[in-house]
Amino acid sequence: MVIKMKLTKILVLTLIILSSNIFPQSFTYTSSSPAVIPFGQQTASKTFFFSYSGTSGLFRPKLLVIVDGTLKTNDLCHGEEPFLPSSYTINNLTSGTHTILFRLVSINTQTMNCYSVLIHKESEVILPVKFQVRIQNNFAPGVSTIIVDYANQTSPFDRTSFIGDNIVLSAVEQTYSNYNYIWNNSGANNSDWKYTLENQQFQFLSTSQSTSYNVSANDRNTIIQANLRKQCNVTVRNQISGTTIQGTVTVNGQTLTPPVYKTVIEQNTISVGAPAYYIVNGIRYNFNTWSDEYVSNNYTFTINQHKELIAKYKGTAIFNEVAADGNLRNQHFNDPRYAQNVTVYWNEHPNADVTAYKIYRKVAMYNGIPVSEGLVATVPRGTTSWQDADYIIGEGQNTEFRIDYSVCAYYSINQTTSEIIYQRVAANLPPAANKQTAENELQDKNIIVDNYSVSNYPNPFNPETTISYQLPEQGHVTIKVYDMLGKEVAELVNGIKDMGIYTAIFDACNLSTGIYVYSIQVKGLEENSKGFTASKKMLLIK
Repeated sequence: MVIKMKLTKILVLTLIILSSNIFPQSFTYTSSSPAVIPFGQQTASKTFFFSYSGTSGLFRPKLLVIVDGTLKTNDLCHGEEPFLPSSYTINNLTSGTHTILFRLVSINTQTMNCYSVLIHKESEVILPVKFQVRIQNNFAPGVSTIIVDYANQTSPFDRTSFIGDNIVLSAVEQTYSNYNYIWNNSGANNSDWKYTLENQQFQFLSTSQSTSYNVSANDRNTIIQANLRKQCNVTVRNQISGTTIQGTVTVNGQTLTPPVYKTVIEQNTISVGAPAYYIVNGIRYNFNTWSDEYVSNNYTFTINQHKELIAKYKGTAIFNEVAADGNLRNQHFNDPRYAQNVTVYWNEHPNADVTAYKIYRKVAMYNGIPVSEGLVATVPRGTTSWQDADYIIGEGQNTEFRIDYSVCAYYSINQTTSEIIYQRVAANLPPAANKQTAENELQDKNIIVDNYSVSNYPNPFNPETTISYQLPEQGHVTIKVYDMLGKEVAELVNGIKDMGIYTAIFDACNLSTGIYVYSIQVKGLEENSKGFTASKKMLLIK
């Protein structure tokens, strides 16, 4: 029985040996794409694909993978099953050159010792692991173009590189988002190439539009950047409403006729200026602001984008008696015809856009005590006189008041009123017999009223005062007078009035000396009317 078992074992081993001799044990392999560390990563992976022949008769065959002398797979003493993978991926490969050894082994059936194996085939692979260097423009990622190794690429372009490579670079001038990006060498904010090693600051490389870069061992994840500069278009002009004049502007110290067009490289400064004022046809146009709200007429700024700068002017009518200005107003009063109502005269302003005149009045007692001041009338263009129904021309020491009048021109284009320049006349109140004792009718149907107002003259008074009020729209008007305890002492007006200027007389002959309050309330009849409410004090002195 023992002899039979030995014969069987010898037969099996003989068959294995014969099979090994007839079918040599071997393998072949192919690999995937080159081993490259992707940009932003630290290591790469590499996959190999295997096919085997003549291994069916081997006892526990295994393919050992050894990378740079380190065994990456189990040896024959670990694991009970054969290990003949169809593919194998080597991970965590750093940049540089690696030595990879593939070894096909099996257990020697004569010794059955897993540490003394049969080596059937070895293949050594010298594997270079490359990395990527990013080439990019300083604008428009994914859209702009850059030349790498003489070929157009889309920025950013990740160039597979190895130690010692020479990367040929060229920046491309191009248009993006309505800006021209150029290689600027004008001396201000020049273009350049810069590079940065991983997690470091950018360093200077070159000022040439075409250059090259030598790759070194520490260039994994390096960024090389072409810094082109965008050209910014600057337009400078004036806006002088109501005229056709263009005026002048200064750009970088040069006086030019607008509109002025300049091309400026980004991050450079430009200086512009506009005259402080223009005088055209009786209107003084003062510089108001630039279109970006800068308030000085001389402006230096850094340009980073297209910009239109408009010097905006605001016009005000010149209306005075200054000879150098042409004595355009020529304000004067009726000849001293005593006891006649004060009448103010003026010249028509030469500019047709002066569409109205505003009359201001300042009243003071003859001893200088102020009484009132404000707008008393607005009249349309074509009107060159206005009569004050509240006061008459006074004579000598018998006058009660000193009254100042100023006729101001209203420039409709910019909705401005000329400077208030008062001229004085001595005046009295009209005789009581000539005064109304009830509410007056509309004083002048041609008067243009553009705001609510209320005032009384004189103040202080004894025993009567005239309350003047103006309405810019039709409304229901109520005017009442109260004492300081809040008791109503008189109701002067209660009814619907059209737009215009009105007066009402308050007679306090039956009241005692003291302070009284008159209150006006206007309820507009239009849907969007805001109405008007005001209260003012007046002093009765007996």
